[in-house]
Amino acid sequence: LQMTLEYLQKALKISEELDYKEGMATAYGNIGRIYKDRGNYQIALEYFQKALMLEKYMGLDTTSTKQAIDDCKRALAKRKYA
Repeated sequence: LQMTLEYLQKALKISEELDYKEGMATAYGNIGRIYKDRGNYQIALEYFQKALMLEKYMGLDTTSTKQAIDDCKRALAKRKYA
């Protein structure tokens, strides 16, 4: 997963340099998924929120990103009360 994360961060950087918002949203979402899979829910949440902002801006479907945000929030709440 580390190599995947590195490639996604490179893709994000290129998308930012080109101001390619759809590429940025995709990279943010995929980076968020890696952190979520690793159990780093707070970091994942930050990436998902960035993806959501761009998806809304572009009028894209936000369903899966909203679900990922909810999953992270539930996991964080569970840790808080565990």
